[in-house]
Amino acid sequence: MPFVEIDNLVGGNSKVDKYEIFYLDESNKKEWNECVINSEFGYIYDFYEMLIESEYEQSLNLTFSIKDVEKNHIVLVMPIYYRKSIYLYNQDGNKYDLYCRYGPVIRSGLSKNEKKQVKKIFLQNLKKLLITYNQTGLFVELAALCPYAFSNYDTINPLIFWGFEPRIRYTWIINMANDESTLFNNLNRTTQKSMKRIFSESKVYIRESTSKSIDLDFEKFLSLSDQTYHRNGIMVKSRKYYWNQFYNISNKNRKIYFLERYDNGVTEAAAMVHLYQNTARITWVVSANDKEKDVVKFLIFQVIVKLKLTGLKYIEIGGAYPYLPTTDKRRGISDFKQSFGGYLHPIYMGYFTI
Repeated sequence: MPFVEIDNLVGGNSKVDKYEIFYLDESNKKEWNECVINSEFGYIYDFYEMLIESEYEQSLNLTFSIKDVEKNHIVLVMPIYYRKSIYLYNQDGNKYDLYCRYGPVIRSGLSKNEKKQVKKIFLQNLKKLLITYNQTGLFVELAALCPYAFSNYDTINPLIFWGFEPRIRYTWIINMANDESTLFNNLNRTTQKSMKRIFSESKVYIRESTSKSIDLDFEKFLSLSDQTYHRNGIMVKSRKYYWNQFYNISNKNRKIYFLERYDNGVTEAAAMVHLYQNTARITWVVSANDKEKDVVKFLIFQVIVKLKLTGLKYIEIGGAYPYLPTTDKRRGISDFKQSFGGYLHPIYMGYFTI
């Protein structure tokens, strides 16, 4: 694999004025998470424990932080990985890219001069990483429900001030302030009929994973995930990644639900949800059969109802691509998510190039 070890990177432990770069394994977990909590850009996915394992086997974790060594706190964290192309149908089997899902996360309250200095060392390190890994550019995005993006969805993309060309995409959000009856009525007609039919048949039930069943649940979820991604021509998620999600992420930040049959106990689908403050995102939905979309819809709607009871205000369902042709798989997934009656919400993105 065309990987360069972190110890050999040009950008390792770079220092500009009072700021210094540390990679994830050199950083303090408590300091890292404190920066995320004190950032308008922070979300559950940016926590230290969420980033220690990449989603994919063939990847290198290059996630780093910038620390103010005088004030002894972290001012920026940047999740970033070097990974092999996740699409199995890619003709170039050796294609790699630099990947950032949610970031950068910048501490709130920095002065104008501090922002200028942090931006300088941040962009210097991004440039070094791009050169080291023979890349021309990097896409980034902020979590849709991070405090800034959600409360300022109709204002300027803040990444424009951090060296990124502004981009945008959209996702589906469910307003949990509605009562259960309204949530059901917001479903499209086809989905309502499916929900009523599955309710009346009473063939399946929803179960939340607990510490007592975690070992078996881990294997079940992994199996369903492998089946799902193989069907869609995408590289399967790493076993280490899921192990970290099941065993290292607190139940208050991560919940896992299974849809199972009453007659034989067979698991047909599962969903992993991540929670942050008064919001949540359904991160992964996996199933045994791509044709059984109704039971997957049933699972998602029941998860929405269960999470509403915990006091959550908003839940993100996932990416919206209504502009794509109907032949594109992402359009089908988008239409599936739209059926739950959510509204479109922007995701701030950016592109950095050298």
